Amino acid sequence: MRGVVGAVDFNLAGAAILAATLVGLVSLAKTFAFGTQRERVTAGIVLAVSVVAVFLVAASDFAHTQTVLDRPLDQMNVWSQLVVAVLVAGLGAGGWETLKKVADIGISRDKTPPAPAPSDVHATVVEPGANIADAAASSAPK
Repeated sequence: MRGVVGAVDFNLAGAAILAATLVGLVSLAKTFAFGTQRERVTAGIVLAVSVVAVFLVAASDFAHTQTVLDRPLDQMNVWSQLVVAVLVAGLGAGGWETLKKVADIGISRDKTPPAPAPSDVHATVVEPGANIADAAASSAPK
């Protein structure tokens, strides 16, 4: 899809792919920098599988039918195929995160423990000058 803004001709699909690649790179970088060990392993697996899948398809007989911006996958150089793999990994990771968010709608992630039941709460009256530990021990429920 092409459009004209003023006197500048731009390719909207190319801009969308560039933006998605950037989002994918940022998502992977954030996961590797700030994620848990499990998230890092998962992101590494997703990235590795994406690279293997893109290079495998590029080497197959079907590579000519797989196009990105009107360029067949088998006519791309290695760096372009790597960009496609990062795009696939980023879109896969973003799609998975979106799926998890949709699945979690309505589920509370609040980890605070519930308040104690009223029967578990008891008051201790301490006379002035008395030992607080002795008073608490003597009034504790048995």
